[in-house]
Amino acid sequence: MIREIELEIEKKYQVSYVRVVHRIGYLDVGETAIIAIAYAAHRVKLFKACEEAVERTREYRKRGCIKTARVAGILAAKRTDELIPLCHPLPIYRADIEYELEHDFVKIIAVVETIGPTGVEMEALTAASLAGLTIYDMLKPHCEPEELWMDQCKLLKKKGGNHTLSEFFVKPVSAAVIVLSDTVAAGRKPDTAGKSVVETLTEAGFDPIHYQILPDEADTLKNLVLELSNHMLAL
Repeated sequence: MIREIELEIEKKYQVSYVRVVHRIGYLDVGETAIIAIAYAAHRVKLFKACEEAVERTREYRKRGCIKTARVAGILAAKRTDELIPLCHPLPIYRADIEYELEHDFVKIIAVVETIGPTGVEMEALTAASLAGLTIYDMLKPHCEPEELWMDQCKLLKKKGGNHTLSEFFVKPVSAAVIVLSDTVAAGRKPDTAGKSVVETLTEAGFDPIHYQILPDEADTLKNLVLELSNHMLAL
């Protein structure tokens, strides 16, 4: 019955559904090859002597913990599938590590990019983690255990990759985004929510996308919705 409904939807809206079964094993991601990019961050807490040691390595990048940790992070991104069970091996087209030295910690930012059927968030997180562990390993002789630790390993941003339920349009489908706000319509406040929805729809393959801001008036909204509906726009 469910499949019959899906077939009817595919026929009516020209949408193809890809279902993923929740079980242990490789997921079928063969139909979703797109550009995937992910940013991850990790922090290493420092005490004064460690701060000075890290600062010195910024001036001599051919040696020291910063340079070594950067190499470790890049290598970790390329070998993530060997470290995490059932993680897809991916051709990594870009992997890099940057650092931000702040008051009492060093912030590690990893970026990984590929062209493939699945996301690279695990590669970015692994790169940031291994870079942090390398810094920890190289600085631990200079301090007591309680003076050095790591925290806040997190994904900052990702784009692309497979989802448990995805839709792929055979050909572009039009859509409309209507922002209803007196404040935004009067120009007293910028619109962020509507633009975010437009960006998401664009990435999903909707085209063209009608974007409009209206004051909070029922009649105006009703007339616009009726007009757009007549043009077969998905609201």
